[in-house]
Amino acid sequence: VNTQDGPDLGYDPFNLTGSSLIIESIATPESAVASLPDICSINDSLGKDRCAFLSGALSSHDKFGLTYGYVESRMKVGSAAGSLSSFYLYNRYPGTGRNLHSPEIDIVEYLGENPFGDELAFQTYHYENVNDGSTNSAPTMSYANPDGSKYDEDFHTFGVLWEPQLVIWYIDGREIKRMTGP
Repeated sequence: VNTQDGPDLGYDPFNLTGSSLIIESIATPESAVASLPDICSINDSLGKDRCAFLSGALSSHDKFGLTYGYVESRMKVGSAAGSLSSFYLYNRYPGTGRNLHSPEIDIVEYLGENPFGDELAFQTYHYENVNDGSTNSAPTMSYANPDGSKYDEDFHTFGVLWEPQLVIWYIDGREIKRMTGP
């Protein structure tokens, strides 16, 4: 849901309560289906309706540029089946089709009621192959909470340090993974 540039879908997923911003999702109402973008008529790679829910995202691409540095977010991820709580670094200039935001660094992707059975945080890096233009991904990394609790039970800090030839992922200040090289 883009609350600034429309279309008006009759739903605002953003709720500021004290010091927390809550981004909520709802099942897409039938009354909003006609206003959804064309990409919603295409099922995702698992054959699921990619626009079955309305939700929101925060973007800072037009507020500042970042080339290298450390970024983090303190967040409580969603727990509902089908939810995906994510924190990414996207390319400032969008691509097309499936390469819409390539390259990107996924700081965390958390599946609520994970179909794989384990409660995991996923991190990876997607990039364009300069030889053939295809999108490639570093091996997906997952990390179970060391205390055995689910990530959706409390707030956690997810971060990434991005430097030339180096990316380091952190959860709650603990280094989880690092990737080096071009």
